[in-house]
Amino acid sequence: MLNMFPEFGIMTYPPHAADTLTFDSLGDLFDLGIRNFKADGKARYFFRGECAFFPEPMPSIFRSEKLLENEHKIFQDALNRVPELFENCPTTFDKLCQMQHYGFPTRLLDISPDLAMAWFMAIDGWNAKELLENINNPRGGVFYIPNILVIRVPLEREKFVDSDLVSTLANVARMKPRFNSGHLRHEVAQERNDFSEDFFLKNVREECSRNRMVYPRMSNPRVARQKGAFILSGLTEDNCHLLARGQGATADKMQEGASTGLCFPKIEWDLQRRSSEISICSRLVPSRKYLKNVSDAIFAGTQTYRDVARIQCAVENFKRKIFEELAFVGNGESDAYADDYVRQASVCRRYFEE
Repeated sequence: MLNMFPEFGIMTYPPHAADTLTFDSLGDLFDLGIRNFKADGKARYFFRGECAFFPEPMPSIFRSEKLLENEHKIFQDALNRVPELFENCPTTFDKLCQMQHYGFPTRLLDISPDLAMAWFMAIDGWNAKELLENINNPRGGVFYIPNILVIRVPLEREKFVDSDLVSTLANVARMKPRFNSGHLRHEVAQERNDFSEDFFLKNVREECSRNRMVYPRMSNPRVARQKGAFILSGLTEDNCHLLARGQGATADKMQEGASTGLCFPKIEWDLQRRSSEISICSRLVPSRKYLKNVSDAIFAGTQTYRDVARIQCAVENFKRKIFEELAFVGNGESDAYADDYVRQASVCRRYFEE
């Protein structure tokens, strides 16, 4: 089990050490991917880079009750702020992909089949401020170390943009917290000329209660270079049941008295890789050897961990080294960094979250 900061008693999270794999270099990371995560005819493997050991992967719109309550307003606000961003987005899912790419809160979760891109994203979000806060208060936060989640996607959970199911789940983002199921059906029918009313009546409860992996249209050059894909959040079983009941029913995005984490089907751990649902099967973590310069800056003296400038310099040097390595395999900053739309997304998020 990795324990980068033993002096402060910080241990890895979550407790799935049996399937946590460590790597000493970029080459070692690629070797792990090739050896352990090949498509087997039943499922494919995708990767998600994270800057810390968060309790569970969660789409950004579900991380705050205020954001979720205002999801329909955020969607419309994005269309109003930067309409040119959505000129080539014929469907709601296409629009959500653009929003997600530039940092607006959505019900999408980024994943990629490219290990190098996942590692880039993990490192890009890592910074000294959160690292120091975690070291000085180890019980008050998450374990702040970059890592990669390995997500197993059964083939039957894969979808493409042009499907009734994807259109239905995506258009929930346009609905108010309490909405009439007929309104949702109308939005989907407007988007899809061949939409089948039978889908709601016969399949909505079974189909919409599951997360799906959706391949986006590669109309955005950066998304294409990142080989991006998304997990589109399903609905709770209760909400699916209400939708299936017909025109007069209503459905809540927020369950009364429930936390935001219960508003979508959670992505569970499955170490045996037998689940028929999208699941996490491993976590790839850089070894202490790989992070040696950063840990040396923290533990060079009895009070060194309080030296913000020294630790920040070590973190930035580590990130620069990784970016240089990734540039050799075709994943550079120009592929992943967004435009000024990121600033607009940040303004939108703060407005609806505060």
